[in-house]
Amino acid sequence: MNKKGVLELPMQYIVAILVAGIAISLMSMAAYNLWKDYEVKKAIKEVNRIVDEAELIYMTGDENTYVTLDINLPNSVKEIVFCSSIEGLINRYYIIMKWGENKSFIAKNVKFYGKTVLYSTTKKVSLELIEENGDKYVKISPQ
Repeated sequence: MNKKGVLELPMQYIVAILVAGIAISLMSMAAYNLWKDYEVKKAIKEVNRIVDEAELIYMTGDENTYVTLDINLPNSVKEIVFCSSIEGLINRYYIIMKWGENKSFIAKNVKFYGKTVLYSTTKKVSLELIEENGDKYVKISPQ
C-alpha cells in the first residue's frame, strides 16, 4: 500500500486553498484601494468646481457678487476645509476622507474669507465676494 499517496492529495488541496485565499485577498485589497482612489478623485473634482467658481468671482466679480452652487460630495468625505488660520495660507483648502487620508491644495487666484467646513451631507454652497480693508476675499458658506 502506498501511504505517500494518501497524504499527498489532502496536502495538495490545502496548498490550493491557501493559494486561492491569498489571491482573493490580494484582489480584494486592490479593489478597495481602487475604490478609495476613485472616491478621492470624485471629491477633488467636486471641490475644484467650487474653487473654479470662487476664482472666477474673485477675478471678475464686484463686491457682494453672490453665487449658489449645487454640489455632490461623496459619502466617503469626512470634511472639506477652506482657509487656514495661518495668515499666509488663506488660499489653502483641505479634503479629509473618512479613512484618514488628507489632501491639501492651494488656490492660486483666490483668497478665502474665514474658515469654512463642508461635510458630505452638504448639498449647496454659496460664494460671496467680500472686500475688506482694500482686499478681496471669497466667503464660502454651506446651505
